[in-house]
Amino acid sequence: MKWAAAVFSAAVYFIAAAYFKFHYVPVHQPSGAVMQLKPPFEKFYLSDFAYVVKVPELNAFSDNIATPHRSNYVVYENDHPLGPAHSEHADISKIGKGRFSHWNEEGFIFSSTDNSNPSTTGRRYWVVLPKDRPHE
Repeated sequence: MKWAAAVFSAAVYFIAAAYFKFHYVPVHQPSGAVMQLKPPFEKFYLSDFAYVVKVPELNAFSDNIATPHRSNYVVYENDHPLGPAHSEHADISKIGKGRFSHWNEEGFIFSSTDNSNPSTTGRRYWVVLPKDRPHE
């Protein structure tokens, strides 16, 4: 009977460890975080991997045709920065893998690091303004 309890305890431990390995989300926010991007995120047009979230209060600092590298914001997935920043929207849509853009009137167009739907992964997404890259 004792061995059955030991096997059961070990099984519960390994199941919990596996669950937390893939589902645990740190509760802290990245340094310099401006705001958390909250799901659900909208699919960016007919994209394979790109999602979009509007942040009108940051439009004044976004990229546009005249200044395509103006935005200093970085999108984070949990506590890891995504990138490359200022990616072409077609590359975000077709390649994904964490590419993102902060585009005027569109907001943040981004993909998760594994190209899964960021609305359903349980990961947290943040907009961060690094201290070494303030607003211009």
